Amino acid sequence: MANKALVIDVQDRSKLNGALEQWQTIGNMQAFTRDIETPSVEENADKSAIVSGIPTVYARANMFSMALSYTGDSMANVSAGMNQYYDELVDEWFGLIACIALDSGKLQIKRVELGYSDNGTLGTTNNLYEAKGAFGNMLFERKPLWTEQTQEKGERNPFINIIKYNNQVVGGTSPECLLFTSPSYSITPDPRYAPQGKFRDPVKYGNVSEKDWLALYAYVKNLIEKLNREFTIYFQNLDDSLRPSFGGISSRLALWLDEIRNQIDDVEKATANPVAGFTSPFSLIFNYSDDMYGINGAISNNPHDGYYTRFKAEELLLPRGSEIARIILTPQAVKNYSQLPVQLLEASIKGSESNEKAYFAIPLSSVGMKIFGSSISALIGQQYSQEIRSSMTAEFDPSRKDNNLTVYLTINSMEGSTRNIVAVYTAKSDRVVQNSDILIWPNFISKQWNKYFMYSEMPHAANSISFNAIPFVGELTDGKFLPLCGEDNNPLYLTGDKEILKGKGIDSTLLVTSDHRVAAIPYKYEIYQSNKPFSGLKLVSGLDREGKEKVAGFLLIRYAQGNDDSKLPKNLMNTTINFKPRGVLLGFDFGSTNSSVAYYDPNDTDDTKGKGLVFKNRRISLFGADDGLGRYQPKDFFFFSKKETRSNALKSVLTLHDSSRLPDDREMWRERAVSGGMPCFLSNLPIKSVTSNTISLDFGNNIEANLINNMKWSDSPIEKAYKTAYLRTLLIMVYAELFDKGLKPESLNWSYPSTMEWSMVSNHYGPIWQNLSGTNVSPILEHGNQVPLRVTDIANQVNVLDGGDDPFIMDSKANPSGQPTIANDDPFAMAGDPFSENGNQK
Repeated sequence: MANKALVIDVQDRSKLNGALEQWQTIGNMQAFTRDIETPSVEENADKSAIVSGIPTVYARANMFSMALSYTGDSMANVSAGMNQYYDELVDEWFGLIACIALDSGKLQIKRVELGYSDNGTLGTTNNLYEAKGAFGNMLFERKPLWTEQTQEKGERNPFINIIKYNNQVVGGTSPECLLFTSPSYSITPDPRYAPQGKFRDPVKYGNVSEKDWLALYAYVKNLIEKLNREFTIYFQNLDDSLRPSFGGISSRLALWLDEIRNQIDDVEKATANPVAGFTSPFSLIFNYSDDMYGINGAISNNPHDGYYTRFKAEELLLPRGSEIARIILTPQAVKNYSQLPVQLLEASIKGSESNEKAYFAIPLSSVGMKIFGSSISALIGQQYSQEIRSSMTAEFDPSRKDNNLTVYLTINSMEGSTRNIVAVYTAKSDRVVQNSDILIWPNFISKQWNKYFMYSEMPHAANSISFNAIPFVGELTDGKFLPLCGEDNNPLYLTGDKEILKGKGIDSTLLVTSDHRVAAIPYKYEIYQSNKPFSGLKLVSGLDREGKEKVAGFLLIRYAQGNDDSKLPKNLMNTTINFKPRGVLLGFDFGSTNSSVAYYDPNDTDDTKGKGLVFKNRRISLFGADDGLGRYQPKDFFFFSKKETRSNALKSVLTLHDSSRLPDDREMWRERAVSGGMPCFLSNLPIKSVTSNTISLDFGNNIEANLINNMKWSDSPIEKAYKTAYLRTLLIMVYAELFDKGLKPESLNWSYPSTMEWSMVSNHYGPIWQNLSGTNVSPILEHGNQVPLRVTDIANQVNVLDGGDDPFIMDSKANPSGQPTIANDDPFAMAGDPFSENGNQK
């Protein structure tokens, strides 16, 4: 008690008429409090820590009410010490309002009901001293004022909104003074409204930019209007003795607004930032939003015809407090960040002296995704655009476990107004995206191609991983490649309702799954196929209590335009390929150990010979984690090969997916491209064991794979399925290489040795090759229609001598490719042959 420097006295002691050790009502509490006298105190003393007097937990709120009620000449009757104290309370009050207006994203509002948990009353509760209920009782006759006025009487509990700044309690709400600050708090200093870690009037103490003065002016002006209108009307049904009067507060705000106005050159540009989070009735006065209109990053304050979408600024970001996925990139990916094929939010690291950055999924909402559309890359600074005026930046504080990612979204309209949105999120250190990859194939998108594949090590339904990834596709809209959305403006996710997807022209399939059947297998992956190109993925951190997805941000695929020679996947959606009048002729030889492919272009009159192909690495790692260095990973075998390989040096080896990863009708999926297995062209395999037709691989950590080889002479149904899958997948790869050259296949010839029994040729191989015909595999579109492939009928097939087994016999011409046949160019003769002495390498 030695620190209690302010000794309470009152001007009129006749009001102190209480009896010793008896509770008695003081008649006019407001007048009694108003007349409190205190001696002066030192200028820098913490008066909030030493003042005493009003015996209630609401003393702090009551003192703010008193401080705000004194204006002008009325301060003359207040003693010097109390006058100084009131001034400081008002300064804090203004500072807290400025924080709400300029930095609402750093605030968390929590409503607390001041009633007993058992719903009892003062006379019926089982826990009379439970804090919430006891605090409600201490409101005494003012209790109705602190309740919801829109609820029926008898059902209402009083309540208070607790205001937190970065998880620290800094104040609360009151129907009598609107806001009050805590008696003791210390926040991160902000030069605008908290220069020394305490809320202060920015007019007196702040260092505020022109745009922030404009935002504060517009917000306070709106606050005054709502205070004198909606907020006053809200309490109109209360008794006269309880109904609050906001005349003094309104006058205070009006004077303050004039002071703010003096800081501004052109008040016509003033626009308030969006504010959300307060509950009724304080939402009536503190929440703020206005309609805006936008398309692909062009933002307007006024309605527009055409494709502009109406939105509210606070709808653009994910909800405050959401967990956002942090992406840990490899050092090589960071070094080549400008060429990374995925758009991420790049954040500065607080306290870092080396300009180090942290990377996160983009925290836009589905509304924000639609509004910024094709300009998101410019919004986050990954691409320069003179047209896009808005920006998103972020700061990451690794010293904090939560509320450690602050996102700043600045919205600049075409009319010159600015709105600043600040949102604070959490990025957990033990839940990051690291050592997980997402691959797409091929490395281009075109309106004339309709087979796209995605390999994800973040399956959408796996429970044992930090984040689930859910892909969505895009389409060409007004010359721009944008996510394909449903009626609710949300992207159409490939895991959604199949009928809705088909209604939008999306034909997608989950070829390889990762559900409960593989829960015990440590390695998780899934493969999608879609007729439309992939646009991005939504990351989800789990489900909330209501079973709704907790969105952790978006990953957007970054495509290079036209003939850009970067390593980004190419966007050819605005390019039309005029295929030559005649398609090319293909020659296939499927061998026991090796296979080969060649093509002949009849339009090329200068070259009558067939040509071989080079299968390029056409898969794209979104996280730039596919540099080919180090030990093989499962994705190198379960998806399209990254090894550049000549078409006359192909191993007849198929990597199988575990049968429990296939959809329920597993036998059917064994014959399909990709789901039936992936051709393997790699050497130096991590071999575990070898049998006559199976190679078992061991990647460590209980992750294994089985490869099938030596399939040619077997006529079992399962081997037939393996061969069909191998050839279908290989043919898609051939299509991609020819498409890159502006060519389309028209017909296919296949070879077989003369020693093969005719029954096997006709009954076994005939159906396999015919399975590749027509539009069964073809991914090429011309004039909107799928280009079919003609496979040579067995009756017209040339019988190749056993010694040659040449796949290049086309139109009865012997080997027009001019290349060595497989017999003279065996790829298994290379170092790393799994059957050689050096092959079993780990």
